Amino acid sequence: MILDKFLIGEKGQFFSPDIVIAIIVFIAVLFFFFNASSSALSYVDLLEEKKEAEEISHASLSAILALPGEPFSWEYASSIADVNSIGLSYEKNIIDENKLVSFKNYLDTNYLRVKELMGFGHYDFRFELVDELGGIIYFGGKVSPNLKLKFIYQRMVLFNNKQATFKGVISHAE
Repeated sequence: MILDKFLIGEKGQFFSPDIVIAIIVFIAVLFFFFNASSSALSYVDLLEEKKEAEEISHASLSAILALPGEPFSWEYASSIADVNSIGLSYEKNIIDENKLVSFKNYLDTNYLRVKELMGFGHYDFRFELVDELGGIIYFGGKVSPNLKLKFIYQRMVLFNNKQATFKGVISHAE
């Protein structure tokens, strides 16, 4: 009976160190669960964004290396407003130097419009054309300094009858 006085209060309330410990453990488990689930969700979001960047870069960069663009001689257009799509090839994987020079110039002067034409949306883009020895022949565009998400696309091409590598770097824009 004396023990019952310590466990049950006058109003029938029940108090026990076991319940306090159980509540603390329950709160700790909830805390760790929410932390773990938020980490897992952010990891899943990063994977989904990486997949999206990969799909966009593959589609966009494959298209500019396989197609001549629209109009066919867009490199001679008076402004980028007259260009419907950008293509660097006069034949699949054979880079036209005039188109490449115009592409680089448009990237330097109208970066956002070029990004829009290529369908990059909220991603930054930089390209490099690299010769067989690793020297950079042409480059242009920009890459975000926040390299949380970075995707590199490379393809072998012909440039001036020599083998070269077209390298596109896609990163999450700030």
